[in-house]
Amino acid sequence: MSIATETAGAETLRSHAGIELVKVHDGLWRVRRSDGRILGHIERVHTAAGNVYVAKRFNAVRASFLSLGQFWNIQDAVDCLR
Repeated sequence: MSIATETAGAETLRSHAGIELVKVHDGLWRVRRSDGRILGHIERVHTAAGNVYVAKRFNAVRASFLSLGQFWNIQDAVDCLR
C-alpha cells in the first residue's frame, strides 16, 4: 500500500519528488506538486477483490475527470499522475 499506509489520516502527506497528497475526504486525495499545481485525484474504490486506487486527471476542455487506470496500491496510482 505504501504512501505512509494510505496517508494514515494525515491531511497533507508529502511523497517523494515534490509530490503531495491532500486528503479531500475518506477515500479521495488530491495529488499536487509542491508548488501547488494540481496533477489529479486518487480515489479508493472497494471491490470484492480488495481496494483499488483510481488515478484521475482533470480535463479542463471537457470540465471532467479522465480515469488513467486502476491500481492495487496507492503509490502506483500516484506515480501514474507524475
